[in-house]
Parts: sequence; C-alpha cells; structure tokens
Amino acid sequence: MRSFARVRLSNLIMWLAAGLASSAAGCGGDPGGGAACSGAACGGTIVGGNYTITASCFGATTVKEASCAVPVTVDLHGIFMTGGGSLNDDHTYRLSTTVSGSLVETIPAQCLNLKGRQVTCQEVTQELQAMVTKPGSPFSTFTCSGSGECICTHVSKPRSQSQQGTYATSGTNVTFTPANGESPSVDPYCASPTQIIIQYPMSSMTGMAALEGFSGSIVLTKQ
Repeated sequence: MRSFARVRLSNLIMWLAAGLASSAAGCGGDPGGGAACSGAACGGTIVGGNYTITASCFGATTVKEASCAVPVTVDLHGIFMTGGGSLNDDHTYRLSTTVSGSLVETIPAQCLNLKGRQVTCQEVTQELQAMVTKPGSPFSTFTCSGSGECICTHVSKPRSQSQQGTYATSGTNVTFTPANGESPSVDPYCASPTQIIIQYPMSSMTGMAALEGFSGSIVLTKQ
C-alpha cells in the first residue's frame, strides 16, 4: 500500500508544492467569479501600477500515470490564489501570492488493484493521511470515499510566495522572467487600462508533461 501512495501522489504533490506556489502569478479556484476569468487572449498595453488578484479559475482534467493505464481525473475548482503586487512601467514586477483550497482526485478501481488485491478507499485514506505529518507536505488532510473508484479530497495548506523580476509583452503573450534564475513563463494575456487576465497552460508553467491538460487564469485588477 505504501508504494501505491508514493507513486500515485508524487506528481500532484510536486506540482502543488513547487509548480503552482512558485509561479510568477498562478491561478486556482474562484473566489471572485468564474466569468471574470473568461475571454480570449487579446494582448494590449499593461498599465503600470499596483494590482490585486480579484479572481482565479481552474477546471478539471485527467492525469497520465505510469502506474495505471486508466487516466485519473483531477478537479481543481477548489484551488485558488490571492494576493497581488506591482507591474511597473519599467517592465519590472513584484508579486506576493498565497495558494490554498482543495483538489478532488477520482482514482478508478483499476488503479487500486495491487498484485491481485483490491485496495479499499479507507486504506487509501489512512495511507495518504499519514503523509500529512511528513515535513514539507503541502496538504493538511486527505479523505477518500467510495466502494469501487475512490474520490479523494486533498486540502492544501496555505502556501505563500513572493517573486520579482522583469516582464515583456509580444503579441498576445506576456513573458515573466524571475530575478532568481527560474525559467521564464510565457503566457497568453489580455490587458485593459484597469485589468489584466493572464492564462496559464500548466505544462509550460511546471514543465511536467503529466499535467499537460491543466489550464487556468487569474484576473489582476488595478488598484
């Protein structure tokens, strides 16, 4: 059972702990309204000033796992980001963000068969909850239910991150280049005089092919 938990959740934990929380401007669930996050990338002029994250939106997708031939569904509607910072006329930026909320993972029954023994959802809960006590765990609770497939809710600990660097626009894309040497993030955006919507294809943000189906967006509103 222990090897199952380590293999099944390694990508999700790495992503939430390092990928989303360390992004220049991540995205998540929806504290402000999903409609606010919609719209095609249009480019435009980013007006320098102080901004607040007023909405963040994620959806659901499937995750490819080498340990199981059947795709696993992950719903990120419950993950959200708050915070804000500045995007300046000299093309520097500084952002402080906090990621929190929960994600729901649906594990098919086929993925719970270990060498001919069917693992129960209660066993999955016990094993994953034991991981919460380990140093560095980004989650506070795991709860799984079901009699065939397991529907597991993973509640994230709030994780705060500050970042600064430079940004540049080209067409309908904005590139954020962190000052700490991390890889730049190139993302579609749409700017108006009072608001910026930034879209994130998760594979480019995290560099993890298993999360290629994820996408999301945030809304930055000028103060």
